[in-house]
Amino acid sequence: MSKLEKGRMEIIESEYDIRKTISDILFLIENKVGGKDISIFSEIDDSIHSLLIGDALRIRQILINLMNNAVKFTDKGSITLSVSLNQETEESFNLTFSVSDKGAKPI
Repeated sequence: MSKLEKGRMEIIESEYDIRKTISDILFLIENKVGGKDISIFSEIDDSIHSLLIGDALRIRQILINLMNNAVKFTDKGSITLSVSLNQETEESFNLTFSVSDKGAKPI
């Protein structure tokens, strides 16, 4: 039984636009890059519907943390936030979110 099933964390499901969510996250991160020579990109699988149902706040928090870490540990280069579709059924989607960086790491 997971922590979610034990009621330790409440998942609040609502409809949200994944593309707008990703765009908003990139905007926030681009403003935190500072003087670093970093380009920020996103890649979203075209087969993913724009409107999804899930806990947009938690997804946003997790992705912002991952992107902030990538910025923290990259001085120069690019950072990409990717969303891909692993599996789709009539009732659900299985998505993978990943953050990758290419470039120089701080010393």
